[in-house]
Amino acid sequence: MNKKTLIIIFFISGLFVTSLITRNGNFIVLSLFMVSYLVVSIVFSPEKEKVSLKAERYIRLHEKENSAIIDIKVFITNTGKKPVSFITSDILHEGMKLVDGNINLHTALAPGKKTMIKYRAESRRGNYIWGDLKIDVFDPLECNKIEISVNAYAKTVVRPVYKKIKSFPIRAWKTLSSPGNIPVQQGGSGTDFYGIREYQPGDPLKSLEWRMNARYPNRFFTKEFVLEKTTEIALVIDGRTSMDLDCGGKNLFEIEINTAAALSELFLCQGYRTGFYTFGNISAKVPSNYGKKQLNRILDCLAGLNNDTRRNEKVIYNLTYKKFSTRTLFVIISPVGENDLNFYRRLRSSGFQVILISPDTYDFAKSLSGKDNLSSMAFRISALERKMNLKQISQLFVSVVDWQIDRPLTPLIKRILQRPLRIKKA
Repeated sequence: MNKKTLIIIFFISGLFVTSLITRNGNFIVLSLFMVSYLVVSIVFSPEKEKVSLKAERYIRLHEKENSAIIDIKVFITNTGKKPVSFITSDILHEGMKLVDGNINLHTALAPGKKTMIKYRAESRRGNYIWGDLKIDVFDPLECNKIEISVNAYAKTVVRPVYKKIKSFPIRAWKTLSSPGNIPVQQGGSGTDFYGIREYQPGDPLKSLEWRMNARYPNRFFTKEFVLEKTTEIALVIDGRTSMDLDCGGKNLFEIEINTAAALSELFLCQGYRTGFYTFGNISAKVPSNYGKKQLNRILDCLAGLNNDTRRNEKVIYNLTYKKFSTRTLFVIISPVGENDLNFYRRLRSSGFQVILISPDTYDFAKSLSGKDNLSSMAFRISALERKMNLKQISQLFVSVVDWQIDRPLTPLIKRILQRPLRIKKA
């Protein structure tokens, strides 16, 4: 029973009471028209079992510079034997802005006919899932309604938008077989056992791991050995909420995510085993692997990082780096905090090679500093403290990239990765 039905009942009651008070039968006759209207709506009110609607959703994604445009079409078909009048509204997710079209629909469908909701939305990075479509079905006079749910499931992922980095060789100081200034290792046909992975077309049959094949009859596995060109890269971003910053319509955490996406493509396209991890108030990881599928996994993981997944608990370093091989190269994207030195000291004391890409937060937020002398002095002192922290970290034989965000990162990271990385223990 909706608002319209209640108003009709109210008028019928009012006319009946008025006829009793005034002893005038004309009011009763007038109320009969209202009663007949109400009876017709009840007779032709929809029955949930007899309403048959089908919905299909189609999504098309167009990437832009800092966001994406999503074209959404929802086709609704009346597969029943009776005409159906209904009202429905599609979901506009948080992070989406309606650009064109309409998410609401009020129409009537004859049997076998279809209609469509069509709209265009601008969306930022994220995972978007649409479930059932809620539909309110009315009688022809729209006095009675029933609510039904129609399956219109769809999912799309808006991945980070980033500038690609042209590939270049990476050099490491230590490899598996011998130390020295030689290229890093690659999985291949060496002599030292490296690991087991799933068989891919083109792999030699002599490298099949028969014990694993016997354990999993429907899958094939192959052994991988070590050449002197392979390495494992752990790409890490800082998820601490205390390190996040918004300035001039830009977000520092978004810049970190876009940088991680560009570096993951750089490493994986050259055949390096690459994994993605976070530390701080956000927990996400993609274990190390290789290939285009691994790149898709990392990009999907990056797309899902948002404020909803960032916890408010005071977790500083939840990265269990002891599970990594000592040959792992850590590439960490993080603004530097005042208490970060111990974290990098632990990494270096465990024998890991570490590259720190540190966005210059003070250069990024210089427009927020006050113009009076006191504020300007405090800002310069804070920037100097950051420089001192970076200097202390670099003394641990950590390769530090002091990155001013408005300048390109490629020359800086290329200069670091193409020279031998220092591994002397702290």
